[in-house]
Amino acid sequence: ATRSKFQLASKYAKTQMDNAVIKELYRKAVDKKNRSPYLVAISDYMIRPVIHMINTSAYTGRVNQRILIDASDNFKVASVKIRIVDESGEVIEQGVADEHNLHRNEWIYITTANNSTGKGNIVVEVRDLAGNMTEANKGYKCLDPEQAQVSGCDR
Repeated sequence: ATRSKFQLASKYAKTQMDNAVIKELYRKAVDKKNRSPYLVAISDYMIRPVIHMINTSAYTGRVNQRILIDASDNFKVASVKIRIVDESGEVIEQGVADEHNLHRNEWIYITTANNSTGKGNIVVEVRDLAGNMTEANKGYKCLDPEQAQVSGCDR
């Protein structure tokens, strides 16, 4: 399995070296360990992003509330998507988080829908430039859905 993954990584890296923009991104990451853009691309393909934290402390189920995600990759996190689902798995809302301008590896999602379901999961999907994906979820439980904006959710 490792050998075939390395072969796929090599194929991915070769393809990326034909794209001047992507090659330049990988070139900027060259270091003592990865001495060429090609090796950086292979490393990127081989290693998935990591979700370090999902901070829901400001989430009470209302519109315009922040959910913070701390995620990193050996090269670059390309996207962070959020899905808020109820207990049955029905999607309440979903969208793309924005990269924080000041804090490296921090992404911010601003909620767009009121959530009166009481409890469920916040699902975070992180992808890197090579397309590797990591998913994690964090449960939430509003103690009193009718008063969520006052009482908050139990995390």
